[in-house]
Amino acid sequence: MLGVSAGAHLAMLYGYKYDTPHSVKGICNTVGPADFTDPSLAGNEAFATALSFFIGPETYGQNPGLWEETSPACHITSRAPKTISFYGSEDPLVPPTQMDLLHGALDTAGVYNEKTMYTGEGHGGWNPGNTADYSARLIHFIDQHFIGN
Repeated sequence: MLGVSAGAHLAMLYGYKYDTPHSVKGICNTVGPADFTDPSLAGNEAFATALSFFIGPETYGQNPGLWEETSPACHITSRAPKTISFYGSEDPLVPPTQMDLLHGALDTAGVYNEKTMYTGEGHGGWNPGNTADYSARLIHFIDQHFIGN
């Protein structure tokens, strides 16, 4: 499964939490929010507005269980699909801390994963060099793990 931003969040949530037959073999996450309990999200009005479309107007303090239930990183097990992620260090919507929280959980569960942080980049629309690198890394991930398997 491949997704960008909210689509990446949904791909991860499905792959880590709802895919009980384990049909999803790999996830490409591009700037996807992975852990809504991340303290770095506090005070991020752009993210709060976007998140309200997913879970409603409640804050983390009002209903932490809801925020955990909708956080893909909170549902990673050793059976989670291989994951490759890409983030921008200057993303105004999804802070770079999301990458480390997600990949820390994947590492703890022993799930194969790759991550790339593009320095100075935001929430997509990356410069041509980083866009080419993104494409090359994604193709390599797919070739290495899924072509002919």
